[in-house]
Amino acid sequence: MLEISIKIEPEVAGPIVQDQIQRSNYVWKTAKFTAIVYNDPANAGVTWDVAQGGGSINQQGFFSPPVDCIPGTGRSTISATSVTDKTKSAVAICRY
Repeated sequence: MLEISIKIEPEVAGPIVQDQIQRSNYVWKTAKFTAIVYNDPANAGVTWDVAQGGGSINQQGFFSPPVDCIPGTGRSTISATSVTDKTKSAVAICRY
Protein backbone atom coordinates (compact mmCIF):
# COMPACT_ATOMS: atom_id res chain seq x y z
CA MET A 1 0.00 0.00 0.00
CA LEU A 2 1.31 3.45 -0.91
CA GLU A 3 1.82 6.04 1.83
CA ILE A 4 -0.29 9.17 1.95
CA SER A 5 1.65 12.31 1.12
CA ILE A 6 0.68 15.97 0.95
CA LYS A 7 1.95 18.94 -1.00
CA ILE A 8 0.86 22.56 -0.50
CA GLU A 9 0.87 25.05 -3.35
CA PRO A 10 2.25 27.64 -3.33
CA GLU A 11 5.05 26.71 -0.92
CA VAL A 12 5.70 30.41 -0.25
CA ALA A 13 3.19 33.24 -0.71
CA GLY A 14 3.36 36.97 -0.15
CA PRO A 15 3.86 39.68 0.67
CA ILE A 16 0.10 40.05 0.79
CA VAL A 17 -0.41 43.72 1.74
CA GLN A 18 -2.49 45.41 -0.93
CA ASP A 19 -2.64 49.08 -0.03
CA GLN A 20 -2.08 51.51 2.80
CA ILE A 21 -5.25 53.54 3.26
CA GLN A 22 -3.98 55.57 6.22
CA ARG A 23 -0.72 55.77 8.08
CA SER A 24 -1.34 52.63 10.14
CA ASN A 25 -4.36 51.17 8.40
CA TYR A 26 -3.80 48.59 5.66
CA VAL A 27 -6.01 46.70 3.26
CA TRP A 28 -4.95 43.06 3.24
CA LYS A 29 -5.34 40.49 0.52
CA THR A 30 -5.87 36.87 1.43
CA ALA A 31 -3.48 34.20 0.23
CA LYS A 32 -4.97 31.02 -1.25
CA PHE A 33 -3.28 27.72 -0.52
CA THR A 34 -4.16 24.37 -2.08
CA ALA A 35 -3.35 21.00 -0.56
CA ILE A 36 -2.77 18.09 -2.90
CA VAL A 37 -3.18 14.72 -1.15
CA TYR A 38 -1.69 11.66 -2.78
CA ASN A 39 -2.62 8.01 -2.15
CA ASP A 40 -5.55 8.64 0.20
CA PRO A 41 -8.06 5.84 -0.45
CA ALA A 42 -10.72 7.71 1.55
CA ASN A 43 -10.12 10.98 -0.34
CA ALA A 44 -10.88 12.75 2.95
CA GLY A 45 -8.82 15.90 2.39
CA VAL A 46 -6.94 17.95 4.98
CA THR A 47 -7.42 20.17 7.98
CA TRP A 48 -5.69 23.55 7.82
CA ASP A 49 -3.92 25.28 10.69
CA VAL A 50 -1.65 28.24 11.34
CA ALA A 51 1.25 26.45 13.00
CA GLN A 52 3.32 29.55 13.79
CA GLY A 53 3.18 33.32 13.42
CA GLY A 54 -0.49 34.19 13.78
CA GLY A 55 -3.32 34.90 11.42
CA SER A 56 -6.06 32.52 10.40
CA ILE A 57 -6.82 30.04 7.65
CA ASN A 58 -10.21 28.61 6.76
CA GLN A 59 -10.91 25.09 5.57
CA GLN A 60 -10.93 26.26 1.94
CA GLY A 61 -7.26 27.32 2.30
CA PHE A 62 -7.67 31.12 2.44
CA PHE A 63 -5.13 32.70 4.82
CA SER A 64 -5.53 36.14 6.44
CA PRO A 65 -2.68 37.77 8.40
CA PRO A 66 -3.06 38.99 11.99
CA VAL A 67 -5.06 42.23 12.16
CA ASP A 68 -2.35 44.07 14.12
CA CYS A 69 0.65 43.16 11.98
CA ILE A 70 2.92 45.65 10.23
CA PRO A 71 3.53 44.94 6.52
CA GLY A 72 6.93 43.54 5.69
CA THR A 73 7.61 42.26 9.19
CA GLY A 74 5.73 39.00 9.51
CA ARG A 75 5.48 35.48 8.32
CA SER A 76 3.29 32.57 9.27
CA THR A 77 3.71 28.84 8.83
CA ILE A 78 0.62 27.15 7.41
CA SER A 79 0.07 23.42 7.82
CA ALA A 80 -2.22 20.93 6.10
CA THR A 81 -2.76 17.61 7.86
CA SER A 82 -4.36 14.54 6.32
CA VAL A 83 -7.77 13.71 7.77
CA THR A 84 -7.18 10.01 7.07
CA ASP A 85 -3.65 9.81 8.53
CA LYS A 86 -2.90 12.59 11.01
CA THR A 87 0.82 11.74 10.95
CA LYS A 88 1.02 13.07 7.37
CA SER A 89 1.25 16.83 6.87
CA ALA A 90 2.92 19.56 4.84
CA VAL A 91 3.82 23.17 5.56
CA ALA A 92 3.99 26.41 3.61
CA ILE A 93 5.03 29.97 4.44
CA CYS A 94 3.04 33.18 4.02
CA ARG A 95 4.86 36.53 4.27
CA TYR A 96 3.06 39.73 5.10
